[in-house]
Amino acid sequence: MTVLCDDPGGPVVRHRFRAVHAELRDAGFDAVAFVEIPKRLAARVSLFRTLGDADLVVLVRKLFTWAELRVLRGAARRLAYDLDDAVMFRDPFRARPVS
Repeated sequence: MTVLCDDPGGPVVRHRFRAVHAELRDAGFDAVAFVEIPKRLAARVSLFRTLGDADLVVLVRKLFTWAELRVLRGAARRLAYDLDDAVMFRDPFRARPVS
């Protein structure tokens, strides 16, 4: 299982994934990798192309362009989205408040 996120050590990952790491292993996910999504487009596309071996790729609170998503979807066997209940809003500390 690969968890794609902006901050592998951040609170979202800590509370939603790391807190249940033992349960994920018990459910059959022997290895859980927490991978930071690169800022540069070329690096993201390169990362996406390496995800074919993961049983499941979880995309945490991130929206990609249709082209990026197409590459990711083409590489991942299974893709799951972890969406916040306030997905339509950005972090209040960022410049634009609406996603």
